[in-house]
Amino acid sequence: MKVFSLLLLSFSLFLSACLFDSETEEDDVKSSSSTEVVSSSSSSSIKVTSSSSTGTTSKSSSSGEVIKSSSSSVPKESSSSQWVEYPYYSSGIFCFTEGCVDNLSSSSEAPSSSSVNSSSSVIIPSSSSILQGDGVIEDGVMVDKRDNQTYEIITLNDKIWMAQNIGFETPSGSFCYEDKETNCDVYGRLYVHEAALLACPGGWHLATRSEFEAAMQEPTFIWNYNGRMSNNSYNFLDGMGFNWASGTMDSADKDNCDGSTNCSLIFVQKNPDSEFAADPALFFQKDYKTKGFSVRCVKN
Repeated sequence: MKVFSLLLLSFSLFLSACLFDSETEEDDVKSSSSTEVVSSSSSSSIKVTSSSSTGTTSKSSSSGEVIKSSSSSVPKESSSSQWVEYPYYSSGIFCFTEGCVDNLSSSSEAPSSSSVNSSSSVIIPSSSSILQGDGVIEDGVMVDKRDNQTYEIITLNDKIWMAQNIGFETPSGSFCYEDKETNCDVYGRLYVHEAALLACPGGWHLATRSEFEAAMQEPTFIWNYNGRMSNNSYNFLDGMGFNWASGTMDSADKDNCDGSTNCSLIFVQKNPDSEFAADPALFFQKDYKTKGFSVRCVKN
């Protein structure tokens, strides 16, 4: 009888244990059957639902499309938690909208122009700005700061003239008489018309028609008889001077162009003490732009 009672007690204890385990398992299933994670941003949300019975994962994108994947794609760490592949990540920034990674990467690929340091800017000067430089009067002479050559100056009717023809070497279109540097030192350079427009330093200009007309009336004005270059030949040194002049050609001017339109205004001086002496000794002339003549500069 005692043996039967012990068996009955043991069976009762075993049955109680089984019932307790069943309740505990049911509670675990309930707690793990639905795990919901919701993350939201100002524009969209991602919702992930894991089910132990189906093993599927649903993700709602910003477009409203639902994408399902099998449970094998979502590794489990425990019965009550799921590892979820979100949020999106790009360039150190989290975002919660599918496709925002592309937007972030495209907007951060290149800096805006405003973010570039202004000190790194490189300015490439034009050919004309390369030739710019001040002509400064120091100790009674004009100093061309482009090459530091100096020139005597004279004053006429409150205008300051260079007393010599300029010798600044332009990138092209200027020459020494007979291609001898010593002639450039004494007589200045000869220029085709295009180069003559660049010959004077900043603050000075090519002498104008009206300024030459005023100089013609001054008997003591200094003239330079520095010759010319024509068709690669040099002539008239010490006998005649030829200077480019800024201004309009006139019908009364001597015409040395034979009707060509490729001409401009020059001022001619004939040395009265040479074989080329003539009357008039000073006059304006139309001549070819391709010839080489001298340049006299006047202060602005």
